[in-house]
Amino acid sequence: MSNWKEIWDKKDRVQKYILECMVKSDGFDSLGTFQVQNWSDYCETLYSKVGVREGVSVFEAGCGSGAFLYPLFLKGNTVGGLDYCEQLVNMAGSFMPGFNFLCADAEELDIDEKFDVVVCHSLFQYFQDYDKARTVLEKMILKSNKVIGVFDVCDEEMKAQYHKERIEHFVKGGSTEAQYWEKYQNLDHFFYSRTFFESVANEFGLQLEFSPQTDPNYGNSRLRYNVIFRKFV
Repeated sequence: MSNWKEIWDKKDRVQKYILECMVKSDGFDSLGTFQVQNWSDYCETLYSKVGVREGVSVFEAGCGSGAFLYPLFLKGNTVGGLDYCEQLVNMAGSFMPGFNFLCADAEELDIDEKFDVVVCHSLFQYFQDYDKARTVLEKMILKSNKVIGVFDVCDEEMKAQYHKERIEHFVKGGSTEAQYWEKYQNLDHFFYSRTFFESVANEFGLQLEFSPQTDPNYGNSRLRYNVIFRKFV
């Protein structure tokens, strides 16, 4: 009996399935995206890029269910997030009790409560134009004490390749290119030029760093990049 109890009481067993639930809820379990077992390693790579370590507080805009923050929560870091999907935000609050998760649009980001690092992951492609992206990015900058990370940005230089690969996959599944465009006509992703981020960095006097997505388990890596802003403190 005691051996079985030890098995059921193992925290990492439960934490693994909580994280799996989060990853799937955030939509990163389908073809061409992250595999659940590689998620923690992927997150660690991005944490290292913005210098997250013990004691560093992290806030995520567009946090979804909190899959990107959960590994930090388990380490004892202070975390928080915002997302416009109420069901996902409620999941984040349930799995990471004691921290603040708000249901609101990214444009409503509160800049009064500061965090060391403010990030977003796979968020900017859902904005429809540069104006919205700039509004959100400026608020992220004002909310951060040190570093801002904009991860998984759709690369404008790879836009044609992005659609080409998706159409090929769609056609292999028995549909036509016309059906592809019809299905995704109002569900397109927004692609970013690096000059957009350069202009913001210059305006706010920030250090700027671009890095490629390199995770071999992530099908979109070749089509996206990461952006890191650092304040002079």
